[in-house]
Amino acid sequence: MCKTEAELVNKCIKQDRLAQRQLYEQYGPRLMHVCLRYMQHVEEAEEVFHDSLMKVFTKMDSFKFNSSLGTWIYRIGMFTALDKLRANKKLMHISYMAEVPDEELDDSDWETVPQEEMVMQWISKLSPNKQVVLNMHVFENLKHEEIAQILGVSHSAVRSLYSRAKKELIDLYKQEVKKHECAK
Repeated sequence: MCKTEAELVNKCIKQDRLAQRQLYEQYGPRLMHVCLRYMQHVEEAEEVFHDSLMKVFTKMDSFKFNSSLGTWIYRIGMFTALDKLRANKKLMHISYMAEVPDEELDDSDWETVPQEEMVMQWISKLSPNKQVVLNMHVFENLKHEEIAQILGVSHSAVRSLYSRAKKELIDLYKQEVKKHECAK
């Protein structure tokens, strides 16, 4: 069992099977969670997960310890998912979107935090572009400028998508609240 990231990385570079298994067990569940956030179907997420792991193991010698190993692995998962979305043409060319962002929503609109599973269901109802921007901003903690650069679109297009995604999630939340109030 490797005690440090450096030891784990070095052993994985040498294709030590026990180290590779440790990496898989330590980082695999969260990597799969990242893949599920970007892909609409479990089968697609599993494919992205496996492709990501292959990249991790084949590119391990390029890890420079500029971030944590986990961050590096999860970013590979995110970029692999984005590549698959682009290849399947599910990620539209969003540079042609209106450059005017929707009105900004106040965070006070989020009265309570629903359970994670329900939020993930709501997110899956968003368009792929909105899902990607929301995932990158909320879960990957990327700034709008970074997202714009990664996607090759304008900052205002990212802000607009994020604002629209947030509004749709709030609307879904309000629908859920009304549904439960009517059931009482």
